[in-house]
Amino acid sequence: MNNMITERIMNNRISILVLGAAVLLSASCEKIQSGRGNAVSFSTGISSTKTSYNSSDVWLIEWIENDKIKVHSEECYGPLEKEATYKIAPGTISNESDRSKGDFLPEDENAQLYWDADPEANHTFSAVYPAGKGVWSSGDIFTFPVPINQSNADGFMENCYLVARNTNVKNTLAKGSVLLSFKPIMTTIEVTVQGATEDASLNRTLSHIDFTTAMPCDGENKFAYNTASETATTATKSTTIVWTPTDDTKSIAGSATAEPNKLKFNVFIPYVEISSSNKVQIDIYFKDETDADQHYTATLNPSSPISAGAKKKIVLPTLMKKSYIGEQNLEPFQGEESDTNDDWKETL
Repeated sequence: MNNMITERIMNNRISILVLGAAVLLSASCEKIQSGRGNAVSFSTGISSTKTSYNSSDVWLIEWIENDKIKVHSEECYGPLEKEATYKIAPGTISNESDRSKGDFLPEDENAQLYWDADPEANHTFSAVYPAGKGVWSSGDIFTFPVPINQSNADGFMENCYLVARNTNVKNTLAKGSVLLSFKPIMTTIEVTVQGATEDASLNRTLSHIDFTTAMPCDGENKFAYNTASETATTATKSTTIVWTPTDDTKSIAGSATAEPNKLKFNVFIPYVEISSSNKVQIDIYFKDETDADQHYTATLNPSSPISAGAKKKIVLPTLMKKSYIGEQNLEPFQGEESDTNDDWKETL
């Protein structure tokens, strides 16, 4: 009996020692923080990374008041307070002609990021726009939905995903806000559709336009992006993005002159280079003046690659010929893309 009691006591001591060691090990693995510092404030100030296209300069993207971003930092104070939503504060955008600078305010004062109180502690901040799309996965990786269905409806710019990353930032409250310089991670194509010419009766009604190319996309129509390496980490596969016009923009009236009526829109493709080895097939579906279904096919095959995350313009040939029935193949103009929207030629 005494031996059994002694054995139980020894086992209990061993259990306590093991438990204590586990607690110590767990504590040593946790980042030791000095306490909660002040709330972190953020601003932006890079003119090429905002969220609405400027009407006089198609290459500029502008911030709009109350645009929302999500900011993540593993080094901020607390075990859970690692992510918060912020919005562009009304009245802080620099001016109407530029709109390139602005300050962010927390969407919820009770849910914002705080500095580690140690003034020497380094922080890394990663941010995504829009706040509701990018989901932090691990490390520097965020996951985004592939925008399979797009249109020119209000809010279409939420398909233009932006990311920002600022590293080795110490508690700089006295020096001002943490600057977030955003960059687009969507390859953007500005498309111009041209109606028929020389005959005002040749009206066209767009149904949808499909854009098919290899792009980062998994089985759930999502892709991952690493903000540190600035790369998409999801394997590419052939995927089709379907662009559908709104009811008030789907009709393109025929023109009695040589100048066609036009419709312009943007299509956003997840971070991928477009080149002769990764072309984009464009299928245009519409109804002609007799209400018959028509389908044309064109191929975006640039002579110089379109870099991942860049923006370029293309102009589709006029939807003019009555003899265009069924599928037609159009070869792109094999020159440099230009600001004259003359990147395509018709082969009639």
